Amino acid sequence: MKTKSTFFSPETLERIRKNAEETELKQSILDSTEKWKKMSNDQLWHSMFGSELKRSPMVLSYGWCPECGETVGLFGWICDPFDKPWKMCCPYCKESFPKNDFEKFYNSGLDEHYIFRYELADRSLLYNEDAPSIKDEKHLLYVDDGTGYWEGNDRWSFIATYVLTGLWNKHIYSSIVTLARAYVLTGEKDYAVKCGIILDRVADLFPDFDFYEQGIMYEEEHTSRGYVDYWCDSTLQLRQMLLAYDAVFEVLKDDKEYISFVVEKSEKYKTPYRKYKFKDIQWNIEHRIFGDAINNKWKIEANYPWTEMVIAVSKMVLTDWPKHPGDMDTGVYNTMWWAAEKDLNAILEQALKVDGLSGEKGLEAYSAIALESVGRLISLYSLYDNEFTQKIIQKHSKLFQGINFFINAWCLSLFYPGSGDCGYLSKPNRGIPISSGYSLFEPLNMDTNSFLFSFEGFMWTLYKLTGELNFIRYISNADNYDIKKCFTADFSLKYKPKELQKKVIDLLEEHGSELNQCSMNFEQWKLAILHSGKGKYKRCAYLDYDSGGIHGHNDGMNIGIFAKGMNFMPDLGYPPAHRPGGWNSKFFYWYRSAASHNTVIVDGKEHRDYCYVQRNVKGGQGLVSESGETRLWGIGQWVKVITVNDPLITNTERFERTLAIIDISEEECYFVDIFRIKGGSEHVKLTRGSICDMKINNLNMKPYTPEKDPFGMGFIRDENRAENFSYSLGSDFKFVRDMYIDENPPENWNARWKYKDKFKGYLNTPNGREIFLNYRELTEDIKVISFTSFFDSYYAVQACYPEELKEKKGHPEEMLPGVAVLRRGDSGLSSTFTGIYEPCESRSSISSVKKLKVLNIKDGYGKEAADRNGLETVDINKEDHVGIEVLSVNGCSDVIIAADMEAVGILYQPEWDIETDAAFCIIREDENKDYKITLMKGSYLKFKDWKLVLDGVTDIYETLLKSV
Repeated sequence: MKTKSTFFSPETLERIRKNAEETELKQSILDSTEKWKKMSNDQLWHSMFGSELKRSPMVLSYGWCPECGETVGLFGWICDPFDKPWKMCCPYCKESFPKNDFEKFYNSGLDEHYIFRYELADRSLLYNEDAPSIKDEKHLLYVDDGTGYWEGNDRWSFIATYVLTGLWNKHIYSSIVTLARAYVLTGEKDYAVKCGIILDRVADLFPDFDFYEQGIMYEEEHTSRGYVDYWCDSTLQLRQMLLAYDAVFEVLKDDKEYISFVVEKSEKYKTPYRKYKFKDIQWNIEHRIFGDAINNKWKIEANYPWTEMVIAVSKMVLTDWPKHPGDMDTGVYNTMWWAAEKDLNAILEQALKVDGLSGEKGLEAYSAIALESVGRLISLYSLYDNEFTQKIIQKHSKLFQGINFFINAWCLSLFYPGSGDCGYLSKPNRGIPISSGYSLFEPLNMDTNSFLFSFEGFMWTLYKLTGELNFIRYISNADNYDIKKCFTADFSLKYKPKELQKKVIDLLEEHGSELNQCSMNFEQWKLAILHSGKGKYKRCAYLDYDSGGIHGHNDGMNIGIFAKGMNFMPDLGYPPAHRPGGWNSKFFYWYRSAASHNTVIVDGKEHRDYCYVQRNVKGGQGLVSESGETRLWGIGQWVKVITVNDPLITNTERFERTLAIIDISEEECYFVDIFRIKGGSEHVKLTRGSICDMKINNLNMKPYTPEKDPFGMGFIRDENRAENFSYSLGSDFKFVRDMYIDENPPENWNARWKYKDKFKGYLNTPNGREIFLNYRELTEDIKVISFTSFFDSYYAVQACYPEELKEKKGHPEEMLPGVAVLRRGDSGLSSTFTGIYEPCESRSSISSVKKLKVLNIKDGYGKEAADRNGLETVDINKEDHVGIEVLSVNGCSDVIIAADMEAVGILYQPEWDIETDAAFCIIREDENKDYKITLMKGSYLKFKDWKLVLDGVTDIYETLLKSV
């Protein structure tokens, strides 16, 4: 058993106390302890409750106040365990619930161990105190015995939510963490003693807590795991409690009054593990809290690597390490450290496995967990060994890949790609998806805030070790990082907060603050980001080329486009858990379905989740898709291209998408989208806008009703969705509506989305500008369907038009306009969808777009050789190879040839007299008759009288032909 603190050596305590001098945070922490300082030790001990009381994080997830009728969101109810115990208050009418005196009921049920038992409680106390007469019709109105108050099928968990969010989170758990911190900051032992009293009492009861048996989540029981709290929060809380215990340990072990108090309570109330001396108290805390969690890991299995961190930190905190890290190589310490280091290396290898991240989806939410956790863990271990950070980053350099992932995935410094459960439609994210250290204290996020770690402090440490300025620039460019506040919550660093702030400011003044970003293809994570332009003319696109995963969506080959400060084709975002049914609702399935994304659906089937598909594949696992390949990656000066293929997504022979940014000028661009599919007999390409109006030109649209629409999703007929969740489905709610069709569209049809200022200040809006997205589809033999699709606008309405929520029990919605391009044929259908997207402000920069014929020369030696030998140029499949001509209003003409990379040979385009073997070729003729040429994955080009023959196939070749 341990005999001293692991992380809080005298030197560390001295540094923390010095850095915390005269800071607002220190005073805030000390002020927050007053409520516990005023309580006697007896009162603190008696505060802890038993496991028989149900717990819930929310009163009614989709609910409203039963008194005033106002909509109250997931976590909108208010509770204060100190000033208004056992009550939940409506934030609108201020009415308190339940109406019975639950405190009297609770006290009536306490047994000889001071634990509440329902069989002992006096149920005659369960009545509305405002209607004490049994004859009063309100006698049982708003009464809750701890299991909830019911009206029909609606259940308000007033007491269960109070127990969890009030009694546990705001009182018991918070007191452990806050009192320990107050001791660290001041050295006053009274804080440590009170912390130790609560820790020991929690340990008496902790193993009995089982959220699966006792908890309520989204109105359902037996659906979630955990201890007092559900699994996610339990895991984070255990880590904080470990550090609290380590911080106060050296006071507790020698304080006779503390030991005497705990021993007396153990005797009086016959605690499960009887205590006679400090070693017994130590065993109680270490084994019945932390040991029980490690032995029952299933209760705290959480987002990677939170659970593993609890185990690793437990070993560090509960082991007796040498005073000096340099002594690790001696005696038994060598073996102990080998085991601890093995755990740490395993965490880092897995947490950084997928392009420097864990592989968990939800880019601006869950995906950042592993990176933040790695920084937190390295910083914590560095408290014990101040040379640890430098040693560990040399061994795990993929950490830098993870940081650069987020730097380069930040589109326009406004948006992250909508990959998985994260975001909210087009709501801008001008910040880093990892909170600053100081901001975690502002809403008092007790589970994650710490004065031992801040992300800005970690970035500073990495900058000092590597000299990489982008680490500091990333922070300085983020709205959620204020340099004047940075480091103010991190007392573990070498310098005081104000000293570090000045160093950062001076550094940026000397070297500049502009973030260096580049196009990236994350081949393990299956996400490609294309960047072009500068300053306010930046434009970006992404291609997300897997489907499923942990917190992922069935969004194989989904694309997004950003330009002119706008997110034109956003993912719907985080599924609406506030709707009835929570994570198992049909709304959740809709947000994750391929039908709500900008992709192609084959035969009405849902995209396959690679987590499910790979379960029976050797080596398969859920953090990274092991299928799919990049066929083309070319980053030029004025054109950027990505082509990827993964037929596993749709269980077809081919499922391949090409996305390109083509710069017209410094200010303008367009995007080329080529989608090749082979397999099945029906292909539907979906494109959807955001909060906008859609106009379709040159079509004769008629009302359309799908023959089969079992889930109300318009384009999904085959369930194929039972891999990870059992969703509640049905056709009663239509997610796709207002469907119209033209079964024989002309070649010159097009669509335009004009974006609106609705929800200005909350969502991404044009802010008075005339912004639109033009879409031209060049595919032949198609049908065109227009539609609108469902988006839950509750949070946007709440932010911008809260008066619309008054007296509403439902949730508002927006219908987002989109267009579907449909092709049908025999089994083994082959389609090549070809589209042009153009972001515009006020006017279009493109005067015309047309499809060009591209021929394949059989012998592969060029048209001249073919003519000489009497061979024909043949069109093997008129849509396999793609040719496009784009004329711009500035006088430039572009010709684009995108080869079918599964059909080898020389391609010939007769109108421009071009032949090439390149996978992608673009030639621009400008107003001066000069030609800009870009070849990708090719070695040969003949253009009019000019000929290029390279030594071998090159990834990219660019040149300029000046007119004579």
